[in-house]
Amino acid sequence: MTSMLRRLTFFFLAVAISLGASPAVRAADYPEEIAAAVPAYPGAQILAMQREAGTVQVIMTVNDDPAKAMAFYKKEIKSGAWSVEQEIAAGPVNGLTALKDGMRLIVSVMADAGQDSTLITLTLEKQ
Repeated sequence: MTSMLRRLTFFFLAVAISLGASPAVRAADYPEEIAAAVPAYPGAQILAMQREAGTVQVIMTVNDDPAKAMAFYKKEIKSGAWSVEQEIAAGPVNGLTALKDGMRLIVSVMADAGQDSTLITLTLEKQ
């Protein structure tokens, strides 16, 4: 599965979760690969996680404003000496891509439709 297709799959999974559907995969623990890169957002609830051929992805929900969640990850990425490759603001979705030590970290943050919460998707890929 291509990287873009994998991201789209998780985007639609996030939308389904926000609409009340049950995710196909649930995880109780924050993935250690991502924990080595950036911490979980304080108070986040993990909704889904996927591992596949050099990639790990997690979707979380938080009771905070999307701008606050994005600011948290920008700060963590900067303090972790990641190099920001790209920042994206596309309607309700904000994101960034950062590189470090042969890894790519993708952060996507969006308001959870119909809820007072925010969805955060973190993807860590080996380059």
